[in-house]
Amino acid sequence: MGLTNWLFRPTCLVVFALASAASGSQDQVANVLITQLSCDSNPELVSIQNFGGASQNLAGWALRSDPVTNGGQVFDLSVVGTLDPGEQASIYSGSNAPATNVPAGQYRWALNFKFRNGDETDFAQIVDGQTTIIDQLNCGQQPPPPPPPPATSTPTPVPPSGDSDGDGCTDAQELGPSAVLGGLRDPKSFWDFFDTPDGNNVRDRAITIGDIGRIVARFGTFGDPAIDPLSLPAALGYHTAFDRTPLGPELWNLGPPDGAVTIQDIGLMVVQFGHSCMAVSVGLLQVHHIDVGQGDGALIISPGGDVAMIDNGRWTNCTKTVLYLQGLNITSIDYHFASHYHADHIGCLDDLAAAGITVGTACYDRGGTFDSATFDDYVATCGPLRQTLSIGQVITLDAGAPVPVTITVVALDGAGVGTSDENALSLVLKLSYGAFDEVLAGDLTGMSPDDVESVVGPLIGDVEIYKVNHHGSRFSSNDNWLNETTPEVAIISVGSNSFGHPTEEALARLHSHGIQTYWTNLGSGATPDPESDRVGGTIVIEAATNAFSVSGAGFTDSYVTQ
Repeated sequence: MGLTNWLFRPTCLVVFALASAASGSQDQVANVLITQLSCDSNPELVSIQNFGGASQNLAGWALRSDPVTNGGQVFDLSVVGTLDPGEQASIYSGSNAPATNVPAGQYRWALNFKFRNGDETDFAQIVDGQTTIIDQLNCGQQPPPPPPPPATSTPTPVPPSGDSDGDGCTDAQELGPSAVLGGLRDPKSFWDFFDTPDGNNVRDRAITIGDIGRIVARFGTFGDPAIDPLSLPAALGYHTAFDRTPLGPELWNLGPPDGAVTIQDIGLMVVQFGHSCMAVSVGLLQVHHIDVGQGDGALIISPGGDVAMIDNGRWTNCTKTVLYLQGLNITSIDYHFASHYHADHIGCLDDLAAAGITVGTACYDRGGTFDSATFDDYVATCGPLRQTLSIGQVITLDAGAPVPVTITVVALDGAGVGTSDENALSLVLKLSYGAFDEVLAGDLTGMSPDDVESVVGPLIGDVEIYKVNHHGSRFSSNDNWLNETTPEVAIISVGSNSFGHPTEEALARLHSHGIQTYWTNLGSGATPDPESDRVGGTIVIEAATNAFSVSGAGFTDSYVTQ
């Protein structure tokens, strides 16, 4: 696998301690402390650790920023679940905040900042399930050091079944690399929320219609926060489980928290947690549309850590591609796809190899030759790993996983349209993960005499995301293509250029189909419309099997898979 770990650069750490309200000897109680606060770095960081001798369920607990200067923004600590003795969790915020649970034990608060650049009047605050303030510290304070470790005791033996917490899910399922949904290491706390309200508290480890009915009856008013019974016992716990923001720290729900459990909230919860341990063993697919300037370069990281690239950037500006992959500590690309042979798409594979980032399994393309020095460098770098694709071929990432990621070759070589135009010969690839699909087709053309888009569109079908063909050229993104693919989101990879990309003509067609566009750069063409277009540098897609988010500099937008 090409993904080893993520690179973080937190600075200016202020160490402080926060004791939970507990009594008794230290080896018998939990003692949750905040061990690090980084107020002026990117990402900002708050780390917590259980220094006690007992586990602490954080259901209903919250981390809050300064309510005066920062609006009292809240991170729901329920997503952390239960902190076992010695266990840590790290919460990040800011534009460089990593994805939740990559690796396990860390959580994204948001991509915006929660503190004010180290202003000593700002503070972090912990509250428990009754909203009691446990402690509060300013960014500049120096609290006492952490307590000594608790007295040692005989550990509880792991049952022979491998189910150490007795919740019906094996340790391998709970602790394995794919058990990352919603940032949870262990789904037990979610079962405890979902599978209990049947009067006699008998858990059958399945979410039934009866369970859902009782949840709705007690806690759900379908979007009316004015009458939602938050004062009922345990209601806060249910809300922190159900009523969350999609694809932020909490993955599975719709819309910002509104104080009400909606039908959509419950539907998504049931899909992802409703019937087995495997139901929670689904993570996030990531697609990074790297800001490579006027070119294309898309990095794909599967939930299980397989790495693929579709194109790699412009030959005159490879530093961006190299630094971006190095910043993610990627050392190998399992599969590389060359959409076609222009230098702004395949220009950086040799630079990546020179930096120690090599292709591990295959370099896929349409075959044949092309008269350019950049193409020769590409072929030499691929060496014996170069393979020719065929229509209908499927490359699988996370093979053997409950929900694998697939890349399907829909078309190549012009799809039967007689043409020698290099753009028209682009590969057409469909990336799929559950109900989520994205189409990537290089510089595919859509105007006569090289209208390949109209031929290929019906073969693709509905997608959620369209990587816009040819950087928003007026010769691409025709109405036939958009009618057949019906994307909600379009990504325009563009930089300073002499072609007027992205063009008014292409944008007008995208807007007329109600498509929200995201640009890696302003380009040298049309002016973005604030209502329909966002310019955000590298654009990162994080997709579950039925929802996805789109993030760029200063924003994260969430969508539900249609």
